[in-house]
Amino acid sequence: MSPAQPDPAQLSHDILAAIRLLEGHGYVVQATHQTDALPPSVVPLQPVCDAVRSMYGVTHDQLRGDGQQDHLIRARTLLAVAARRRGISNSRIGRAINRDRSTVADMIGKAEKRLGDRLDLLVEHVEKLAAGVSDAP
Repeated sequence: MSPAQPDPAQLSHDILAAIRLLEGHGYVVQATHQTDALPPSVVPLQPVCDAVRSMYGVTHDQLRGDGQQDHLIRARTLLAVAARRRGISNSRIGRAINRDRSTVADMIGKAEKRLGDRLDLLVEHVEKLAAGVSDAP
């Protein structure tokens, strides 16, 4: 006797609920199409958020808020760039900072044009902080 096949609609609902739960805890679920149906990879966003908040001395609410002060804009932009380089989608980044995906894409594009190689150094610093490396500059 073979086990009963799961209901595809229920399975889809359960997977979506699990993804939302993970995202609510600062994780990003990034699925890729693969023929062997490997589970989606989970990319943490929270360490990047924490690192940027620490660097700029801002709160979670300030990152998500409407404030347009220079330090808030720089913090959101650096968070977006660092998260994108981790493979996190613009849509997910946007949800984390309360912006839409096109705004995130514009932020990243402008930062890359304006800062060039200096942006790489900033992202490297964020990654060190996110990883808990104590010798970050």
